[in-house]
Amino acid sequence: MINNMKGINKLINCIQKSINFVTVLIIFGILVANIIIMGYFTSSYELVSYKLNNIFFLIIPLSILILILYFLCSKFNIRTKKILIFVLIFQSIFSVIWINISITIPVFDQGNVSDIAKMLLNNESNLYQNDYLVKSPHQIGIVAYLQLIYSIFGPIFIAVQYLNVVWILLITIMLYKITNIIFENEKLNKLVILLSGLFIQFIFLSTFVYGDIIGLSLSLASIYFLVKFTKKNKKYSVFVSSILIGFACLVRNNYYIFLIAEIIYLLIYACKEKKLIYLVTIILIMTIGILPSTITKIYYENKYSLELNNGVPAVLYLIMGS
Repeated sequence: MINNMKGINKLINCIQKSINFVTVLIIFGILVANIIIMGYFTSSYELVSYKLNNIFFLIIPLSILILILYFLCSKFNIRTKKILIFVLIFQSIFSVIWINISITIPVFDQGNVSDIAKMLLNNESNLYQNDYLVKSPHQIGIVAYLQLIYSIFGPIFIAVQYLNVVWILLITIMLYKITNIIFENEKLNKLVILLSGLFIQFIFLSTFVYGDIIGLSLSLASIYFLVKFTKKNKKYSVFVSSILIGFACLVRNNYYIFLIAEIIYLLIYACKEKKLIYLVTIILIMTIGILPSTITKIYYENKYSLELNNGVPAVLYLIMGS
């Protein structure tokens, strides 16, 4: 019996290490691809062309900057929270500046969800001539979010972009908190914060009004509270985590992959700790995780007499991206 338990524990450890390795490999691959390849978006139609960057002009200055900042933080023993505050201020200022100088307008999917949110807010009859939600019913979550924002601030697109800055700051905070609760290493915390601050794509994405930024921030917050539950045994964290991942999936259904990852994480933990509470937690997360999307769909179908069916087949999105 003891030998069997040791064998199971070894298998679980092996699975955990394999998942960690694959995750790091994927993240590293994405990072390298983002450094050496630049995507160029054609404004007249939805097509992205890719070209190779001059990686030496990108990697060398960025590496030097990271090393200098990391050295200064370590040498002068600057407190982690002071670095975090500095990075958050930096991201806030430059995101707001970028929003105001870029003066972007919503087009394509952004434009569609924004227009539909305004139509729903004004109960316009020509909404039913717009078949966007018929083709893409999964976008009802971001439509609901925009409708809520427009109902508070008016149909001002820049207000939604300013709120994007808040979600970006939440991403940075959650990356720090996840790193801290897992590794409890101040040097690593500082490095993660600095890397988040140097990820200038966040600043440029502040003008991109879609479910990606919102969903990522909520998903990371959900992961933090779930880890807090497993490491600190804070039971309330399970409910918070479930609600957060539910709303993340509502605004962008791609984040169901985070929900699946959380379930796998809990399954591994259940096998390792051999406690029934983790299996109950899985059921709880699965149930609460799908509630926001289900309730929102039913609400809009009843209130606005919409037919939110399956939409276009998912295979078409795969073909479009190939």
